[in-house]
Amino acid sequence: MSTLGLAAATSDVNKDGLGDLYIGGSSGFPAKLMYQQTDGSFTTSSQRVFIQDQQYEDVGATFFDADGDGDNDLYVVSGGNEHERGSSLYQDRLYLNDGNGNFQKSSLPPIRISGGAATPLDFDQDGDLDLFVGGRQVPGFYGIPESSLLLENTNGKFKDVTSDEGTPFQNMGMVTDAIWGNFDADEQNELVVAGEWMPIQVYQYISGAFTLEKEVEHSSGWWNCLTAEDLDGDGDLDIVAGNLGLNIKFKASQEKPFKVYVNDFDENGTHDVYLAFYDVDGSQFPIRGRQCSSEQMPFISEKFGSYDEFGKATIEDILE
Repeated sequence: MSTLGLAAATSDVNKDGLGDLYIGGSSGFPAKLMYQQTDGSFTTSSQRVFIQDQQYEDVGATFFDADGDGDNDLYVVSGGNEHERGSSLYQDRLYLNDGNGNFQKSSLPPIRISGGAATPLDFDQDGDLDLFVGGRQVPGFYGIPESSLLLENTNGKFKDVTSDEGTPFQNMGMVTDAIWGNFDADEQNELVVAGEWMPIQVYQYISGAFTLEKEVEHSSGWWNCLTAEDLDGDGDLDIVAGNLGLNIKFKASQEKPFKVYVNDFDENGTHDVYLAFYDVDGSQFPIRGRQCSSEQMPFISEKFGSYDEFGKATIEDILE
């Protein structure tokens, strides 16, 4: 959770017809803006505002026209796991472009979530771009759902309207990506969200608020990214989603999913994370062995006096 960067985003920020590159910085290292040259090389632009904000951990970035002046501004998502929940160092940042690729910091409402992604969207159809900001994690409490945010744009100023128009985004999950587009060929766009330990979810904005339209069936996973394209040429957008992959030791299927249990199981005031898998007989067993499990939850060594006893114990036997 503390090594999720670096953020990257592309746009023609100085209007020379060439794509430029923003590379976010880890905490303690400033971000970089790189202008593309006609020969395909890049030169680094010295931006004082990025040096001033180098204390943040950049985990997501997106270019969009926030103030409606015809050039692309930059929104950067702060995240990571180094600070306590609610720290001011999880504050996202909005940088406004002067039209020539020079950026100045603008104001945002207080944001105290460790984020994962930001997606521009005109959910209220008033002609300017608002923002969905996905919450990635609760620092120090892996597996606990974090809230995401809905920021409404009014004349270039953003207001947090999650409690009014984005209530399904509260405690949404561990969001890694989101996309905005017309996925059912009607007159209105939808918001598609994916994340870790989450199904792919589709939201619609109806009667002044977002509602969960559907969850893609059998789609719970460790999703990392989303993109949209009309792959079959039928006029609507299809979804391409990037999951964790198969080249790992953990395996999962619809019949035998991979699971995570989170709680203070030993009641010592700390957060415990316990991973489990299904054996061939359909029983759930822990991934970790007796020694590793006991180091995290000492009651296990007392409850199971031998490795043999622990090896035969299911998740239900261990955690009751």
